[in-house]
This record gives sequence, structure tokens and C-alpha cells, in this order.
Amino acid sequence: VASLPGYGKHALAVSSTGHAGIKEMQLARKARHEAELEAYHRRRTGVEVDLEARTGKAGRNYRKLVALADEELELSFDELGDAFLLDMELNEVRDAWGQIDEQGSRRSSWTAQL
Repeated sequence: VASLPGYGKHALAVSSTGHAGIKEMQLARKARHEAELEAYHRRRTGVEVDLEARTGKAGRNYRKLVALADEELELSFDELGDAFLLDMELNEVRDAWGQIDEQGSRRSSWTAQL
């Protein structure tokens, strides 16, 4: 197309209105574009605020769950003192460690849900 003799050399014809219609159309198009761009930015800001609120809430809930789980683990470890372990039977020790391992599984599922 660029090799055609008239490419890029076209000019608007002489107009009795000075191309006022085209200029008005360009101004209207620019105004619509700016209005849509502004509306997009407002929507985007709203989505960001909403997303921040939801992720913040999820993060706070996650921290609460982890804190509760940490407390449960501390209690479990406190109960499993050396003297108590010596008095426990092997199956009781395995059950206790099974409960502690279960905490790890629960944490993993919480993280996956987050």
C-alpha cells in the first residue's frame, strides 16, 4: 500500500464549514473516550477496595485459626512432658503424635483455602 503513488498524500477537500462536523465528531469521540476512561478508573478503584477488604478479612481469619492451632499444639506439647511420656504406652504416644500431625494437615488445608 505504501508503494502506491497517492499513499499518505490525501488532504481534506475545501469545506464551506471548515470541516466543523468532523471536528465536532472528533471532540465528541474524545469526550466519550475520556468519560469511559474515567468510569473504568472508578470501577477499578472500587474493585481494588473491595478486594483489599476481602483479602484483609481472610488474612485476619487465617491468623486467628493459626493462633488457635498454635495454642492447641502448645497444650499438646505441654501434656507430653518427658515424665508423662515414660508412663504412656506406645499406642498412646502414637495417638498423641497423630493428633499433632493432624494439626499440620489442617493448616495445609487452611492455606490452600486462603
